[in-house]
Amino acid sequence: MERRDALKTLVKSLGLAISSQTLLTTLTACQQTDSQSKQRFFTHKQWQLLTQLSDVILPNTQTPGAIALQLPSFVDEMVSHTLLAEHQVNFLTGLDLLHNELLSNNRHYQSKDIQALLSRYFDIPPAKQQQMRQLTQLPSKDIVTADKNNYYRYYCLLTLRQLLLLGYYTNEELIRITQPQRRFPIPYQPAE
Repeated sequence: MERRDALKTLVKSLGLAISSQTLLTTLTACQQTDSQSKQRFFTHKQWQLLTQLSDVILPNTQTPGAIALQLPSFVDEMVSHTLLAEHQVNFLTGLDLLHNELLSNNRHYQSKDIQALLSRYFDIPPAKQQQMRQLTQLPSKDIVTADKNNYYRYYCLLTLRQLLLLGYYTNEELIRITQPQRRFPIPYQPAE
């Protein structure tokens, strides 16, 4: 029996009254395969690179990393739902440029290749870092043609890093694991 049929049977047998929207949402979720539920916005090759970049940027240590916390799915949702269309294009263009750059060196790239790529873009003098941050703040139409590819790459990498950190620090599972519940007594002071 498929999950869809099981849910229909369960709802009918319990005689539950649920809205059609709730039922439709539940059934749609049951129809999705694992790959559909993980990626919605990116192509397969973009998803693979995004996952590998995420794993290198936030690897597993004493705390769960990006993959364990499913942060690529978080990035997928954030890019597809919160970025403006122009910013989505900038992000995707940068991701494709990074993918092509990795493929130009090797037919199949590995974690060490991604680490080298990230080092090339982030292990730069502070003045150059500041220049790249300022460059990515400009609209893409204002970028000189010679700087366009760097603009898209840095835009993608900086946005990805920001979204990964946002997802990491707001992840409920990570907070539950790393933050024991503490109660701080608040001294009572009556009003005078």
